[in-house]
Amino acid sequence: MEDPKVGIQQNAYEWLSSIPPEKWSRSHFPIHSKCDAVTNNMCESFNNYILEARELPIISMLESIKGKLITRIQVKRAGMLRCEGKICPNIKKKVAKTALFSKGWDCQFAREERYEISNGTYKHCVRLDKRECSCGMFQLSGIPCCHAMCCIIKYRKNEDDYVHAFYTKETYLKIYEHMIHLIPGKNDYVESEIEAVLPPQSKAKVGRPQKSNERKRARSQSLASSTTGQLHESPSEQ
Repeated sequence: MEDPKVGIQQNAYEWLSSIPPEKWSRSHFPIHSKCDAVTNNMCESFNNYILEARELPIISMLESIKGKLITRIQVKRAGMLRCEGKICPNIKKKVAKTALFSKGWDCQFAREERYEISNGTYKHCVRLDKRECSCGMFQLSGIPCCHAMCCIIKYRKNEDDYVHAFYTKETYLKIYEHMIHLIPGKNDYVESEIEAVLPPQSKAKVGRPQKSNERKRARSQSLASSTTGQLHESPSEQ
């Protein structure tokens, strides 16, 4: 295997080494947040969620985002109220999927909810009382890993009791129990004594002004249609 400290990978190695590992390596993530996500997909999803609103003037943009969030909070809360059980539905699916990977592991009980798990090649230690596994995923995500699920299934324990409280229906409803307070329309705004903030003055650009994209597009379409018409003329019309 090529040494990353030399050759073309050296710059990448030095750049990555300058960043604290808890910022990019799952093995160094803090366990209090119960999150094993390495990507910024949540930020990208929210950015896409407000994509149309971002093109609006500042007040209209905030009004649009506020309206979206008012609806989202209510929809999320109403949806969870209809769900049954202690654990959120998506987490239940994740636990069920993890249980499939517990097959092939052998579990040996020691004492006080301590277990030794092995599959002939690898071995891990599980402490269900502390929600820990030597693989690290149990305490990092707050969801039983496949090694913990092996113990839970073999000794017929309730898997919901070992999922972190962050993933319960009760916690979910607490997150969405608040509401965004409503704001009256512009006609009811209170006039402020503070001087109005005006947009910056625009400066004319040097040189010949460019034609708008709409005019360019219309001209291109016109030329394309006329060319197509000439190509499809019959010999008698030429």
